[in-house]
Amino acid sequence: MNYMRDIEKYLLQFKGESIYYIPNPGNAGDSLIAAATYQTFDRLGLDYHLPNPMFFDATGKIVIYGGGGNLTCATSFSSRVISKLHFQAKKLVILPQTIRRCDILLEQLGDNVDVICRERESYQYVKGFVNSSNLFLMDDMAFGLNVGQLLSAKSSLNFYSEMAVYVFQKVVKSKNSVSLKPILKLLEEKKIDDILSAYIVDDVLNCFRIDGEGTDINIPIDNVDLSEVLAFGVENKRMSYFVTSKVLCFLNEFSEIHTNRLHMAVGGALLGKKVKFHSNNYYKCWSVFEYSIGSRY
Repeated sequence: MNYMRDIEKYLLQFKGESIYYIPNPGNAGDSLIAAATYQTFDRLGLDYHLPNPMFFDATGKIVIYGGGGNLTCATSFSSRVISKLHFQAKKLVILPQTIRRCDILLEQLGDNVDVICRERESYQYVKGFVNSSNLFLMDDMAFGLNVGQLLSAKSSLNFYSEMAVYVFQKVVKSKNSVSLKPILKLLEEKKIDDILSAYIVDDVLNCFRIDGEGTDINIPIDNVDLSEVLAFGVENKRMSYFVTSKVLCFLNEFSEIHTNRLHMAVGGALLGKKVKFHSNNYYKCWSVFEYSIGSRY
């Protein structure tokens, strides 16, 4: 089945144009989204660039903001970036998102902004603010991951080479330089690999979130919140492929996955695993399950 048929058809309108892609920041789940987005752009032959959103002047440009679940309040990073971009850009596209509690931002959006929701709850909410011609409902980008490519490549990054690229970008292309934080985290890679290896003792992986979106479920003693452990960043294709490859390789060690992390469930489904998918503390997991997972897996 082609999950990406709708989004690919939509994105083809930008073929031959210069587009500027800003990934939605976050944890390893957001890396899966970003990796799938890069794969989709490459598959379609799009000409895309990665600006630094803190310095980016979007005036007259086509800007694509990455999918995810960060548009859930007025003060989120996504809300703040989009608040600036939509006034400047010739065209702004928000890839499949879960959206809530953003009334003021949505009221400001003009006809130069297309909003794509990844489940029906968000779609019905945004429908009250955005013209129907600018509103779409499509699957989360991660469903379009080419899992085979990422498993076979087993992406790796070298701290010293990434640091060299960082320094070069700072000196020569300062406006396009990435953050130092994900590069520094590469120094912990061996330690992280050792920690994760200790969990591969059973066929069942418990991968429940331990942050503010968690519920009152009893967290198993052998739980590992993989999305946080492998939160290296999404700032370029190399980093996104690196993280996604690590996530998929680790999930592939198990036959069954128990989780309330949306993209650990998606990764498990794409790998053909048995997944027991629990809710988070609002409708996101259930709504994506209902729209994209329940009838297909």
